[in-house]
Amino acid sequence: MASTSLLDLMAIVLGTGLLDDIRQTLARDIEAHLTAFGPATEQPSSEYYEADGYWRGPIRASSVCAGPGSPTR
Repeated sequence: MASTSLLDLMAIVLGTGLLDDIRQTLARDIEAHLTAFGPATEQPSSEYYEADGYWRGPIRASSVCAGPGSPTR
């Protein structure tokens, strides 16, 4: 089973350090995680997604992936 976790797509922070096709694929796959609240850690279409959850819901990804000390800051 393929992963539906946003964490598997974090290589996107390398930006132009990635080959164009890899960067485009990651960006496309990240779009599947977008919610009204920002990126969800788990895809909203995943059986593991919890709309009112913390770890697998719509809010957690931002604080985990772009928190203090993150390469995206």
